[in-house]
Amino acid sequence: MSKLIITVDFDWIKSKRAECGNIIRKMEGFVKTIPNVKLIKSDSDSLTVEMPEEDREKAMHAIAKQIGVLGNEPKIWQYIRMGGDCRDLTIPTDEEPAQLDDAVREAIDAALEAAEKQTEELERRAKEEAKKKEESSSREMSFEEMIEESDAAKASGNDDDSKEDSSDKKTEPAREERPQTEAEEKKQTEEDSVIISDRGGKVTADVCASVPMKYSPELERHIRDLGKVIPMLGKMHSKECVWSQNLLVAIDSGCGFSSFLQAIAKVYQGFDLAQGEKIEDCVKEYVINNTSSFENKYEDWKKVLERAQSMARSNENRLTKSVMSIDISQWQSELTSSIVLDYLRQLGDTAKNFTLVFRVPFMETQVVHKISEVLNDVMMVKTLNVAPVSIPNMVDFVKTELVKMNCNVADDCDEYIERLIVREKSDDSFFGFKTLDKIVKSIVYHKALTNCKTDKVDRDINAELLKPLCENPDEKGKDPYQLLNELIGIEEVKRRIREIVISIKTQKQQVKEGKNLESPCIHMMFTGNPGTGKTTVARILGRIMKEEGVLRKGYFYEIKGRDLCGRYVGETAPKTSTYCRDAYGSVLFIDEAYGLYQHDMGVDYGKEAIQTLIAEMENHRDDFCVIMAGYEDEMREMLTANQGLESRIPYIIHFPNYSREELETIFFKMVGTTFDYTEDLKEGVHQFFADISDEALNDKSFSNARLVRNLFERAWGKAAYRMSLAGEEGKITIGKEDLICASEEAEFKKMLEDKKKRIGFV
Repeated sequence: MSKLIITVDFDWIKSKRAECGNIIRKMEGFVKTIPNVKLIKSDSDSLTVEMPEEDREKAMHAIAKQIGVLGNEPKIWQYIRMGGDCRDLTIPTDEEPAQLDDAVREAIDAALEAAEKQTEELERRAKEEAKKKEESSSREMSFEEMIEESDAAKASGNDDDSKEDSSDKKTEPAREERPQTEAEEKKQTEEDSVIISDRGGKVTADVCASVPMKYSPELERHIRDLGKVIPMLGKMHSKECVWSQNLLVAIDSGCGFSSFLQAIAKVYQGFDLAQGEKIEDCVKEYVINNTSSFENKYEDWKKVLERAQSMARSNENRLTKSVMSIDISQWQSELTSSIVLDYLRQLGDTAKNFTLVFRVPFMETQVVHKISEVLNDVMMVKTLNVAPVSIPNMVDFVKTELVKMNCNVADDCDEYIERLIVREKSDDSFFGFKTLDKIVKSIVYHKALTNCKTDKVDRDINAELLKPLCENPDEKGKDPYQLLNELIGIEEVKRRIREIVISIKTQKQQVKEGKNLESPCIHMMFTGNPGTGKTTVARILGRIMKEEGVLRKGYFYEIKGRDLCGRYVGETAPKTSTYCRDAYGSVLFIDEAYGLYQHDMGVDYGKEAIQTLIAEMENHRDDFCVIMAGYEDEMREMLTANQGLESRIPYIIHFPNYSREELETIFFKMVGTTFDYTEDLKEGVHQFFADISDEALNDKSFSNARLVRNLFERAWGKAAYRMSLAGEEGKITIGKEDLICASEEAEFKKMLEDKKKRIGFV
């Protein structure tokens, strides 16, 4: 025996209910008339039937055709999917109908004819019963009554199986005498309520297993509560309370806020509380900008209120949209003003058939609580404070998405996936799940390129594949001490780095051996002008500390001092803590750290960031290394003003400016083996740096190696362009004339004007 599962598009069934009744229920009787076919199971949108294998073709076409007849749909195959034992069956399309042999066609026609006669008989009986009733039509039961009827049916034990068993025991005459139309309608109402509850519960479970709920206990808890409370409100005849429960969500960008809104809409749809062809149609998101410098300061509030009123009108008869999100981040300090409160009050009065979701960034709990108190004065609001996704959860997300793309992910991939994530986060341009999705696709693309070399379809993702993606080409195959030794100049800096690492390593070892010593504090300060190698040394230092067992991971995070500061009250401390949390076991490099200390400013969050940073540095003194970097004078002034910070930074290393000779050496190291160069280029490079005045060379704004890199990149760019115009091919050769052209650009020309003469090239 074979089984077929015929699934019909649920939205199509639902749209046909008013016109054609419950098509699936009608099909149950039809299936029983098909010879050799047995109905095994029926759901809200599917039928499972059993028959001999040779009868599959006949059964499939007979059932599909009858569904089309009942639904007045000539092109029914666009709404049907086949499952089960449908191998070797040709599933037709509406454009290309199947060619059936005469025997199969005759069997189908016979089954349809028998079903048509049965339908006519049922309609005749229904008309007779209708004449006996005072009311000629019955109303559709409400959502609350469906659930109530369902509970009553379950309590009395009248489930589908028991009803089917009892009806089988009755004789045909008894079946004819009972009022079929009323009984069938009651049964359908009960079954519909069960279907709604079951489908809503399944949707809720599916949503909780998706992003971002899977990685946020706060969001998951709300969705699960929603899945429980909606049926209960139906039993209590208080469905309108669903819409009165609005939300305040404190969540950062990229953490899945839009997906969360869509998840709410999916749950509403699952319980038949919202309608719409696409989930996106059920969600509207708005940002209220605070244009305080303009006359129309409250224009966005007015527009959002008008859209809310429009949504309420369109939802009055049939709910088409269920969630309206309003970002009020820019108005936190002005929510208590009379004008804003009036707009909030009107929004609360308007939102009678949809949910309002207010958004602010992830902030301190007490600040979010104050905002919640203001909103709760004018409407009912539940608060969700959603912490940023952790690195381990990000790794899990990437692995899960790779599996969804049919990849086999090895256990040794976690470290390298984390390193890819760290690389994206290290420059403070991380966009949450969107960036993670980019990482997933880049891994799969790299795997496809690797497969092209062997022309084999290999889906294995392992450390060997990912390792090259994580490595810096300049550092490939080199240990960190070798990289440190290869740095030009800064000999005193190199010596200090080795000395500090040995000291920290020794102290940690003594603590492990039980010596009466505190765990070493490993935070540092790098002072010096731009381009003196502070960032490069910090990156290498992380690898050295990992190799020596001082740090667990040795990754490198680079941010600016002001990146720790939030835009709003209460945002700075969580933001600073998040950066530190990510960097546990690694290096957190804070460039231009003096930006945190700006005593001449009015409203400033730098001091708050410093206090949070001090606490993190103390609580994790030996678990991660904070390196604060910047100009020497500014950094020392910041330390002097913050005694707590000064006491937690035991190591200060100064990076001197490079000499002219060292700058020349750096230039030709950059040329390396990648490019060729002419002999006269050496003379040109020497002359360029000789023409820089001592005042410019020693000025704090002189960018040292950064200037060299810019000059090098401009020079080889000029060479490439020159060779392209001349039609020359092969390795790019940098000449003296390319350097001259590059040095004439504004960035370099302005710096050389101190000597009041042109560069002395002949």
